Amino acid sequence: MNQVARRLVGDDFFAVHMTWGAVNELTTLRFYGVIRSRTRNELLRTLLRDVMAQEAVHYSFYRNVAIRRLTGNRRGQCITRWAMEHLWSIVGSGLRSRADSDRLVLDLLGADEGSLVPRIDAQLERIPGLTDLGLLQRTVDRARDSSISRQPPRFEERRRATSATFAAASAARLSS
Repeated sequence: MNQVARRLVGDDFFAVHMTWGAVNELTTLRFYGVIRSRTRNELLRTLLRDVMAQEAVHYSFYRNVAIRRLTGNRRGQCITRWAMEHLWSIVGSGLRSRADSDRLVLDLLGADEGSLVPRIDAQLERIPGLTDLGLLQRTVDRARDSSISRQPPRFEERRRATSATFAAASAARLSS
């Protein structure tokens, strides 16, 4: 797949790849931070601190290469933005169901979107071509919308539907 993309996009494929990597490393780093802030297990906190330090190094590498490849490269910026808007999904989403992925996004980002999501988006939008992309905010919004559409009907709605069905069945029996 990467070879096909490289042939279609040329050297700008590497800009997409490095931007994609930067987004994945940053979101993973922030997810680990949320988990670390929620746990009281000292061993897990220490382990996550060390893993987060490595993720920060990885993010920095991908981000710096992406910036270098995209600075002054309008074509690369357009291709990269399109790929991030239309093809990117949150880390791990291909490994689990959509419902499970949405639940994780909302649990890790949705509750704290007042500060964390805009900070992540602001960091990503420093990469040339990603200004005002709002990638993580859209991801949280999509997860919330998808989660709401999967909710079972509320009790009152079910009660009304059941009552209407019962009334219709009773009327049908009376008229026959």
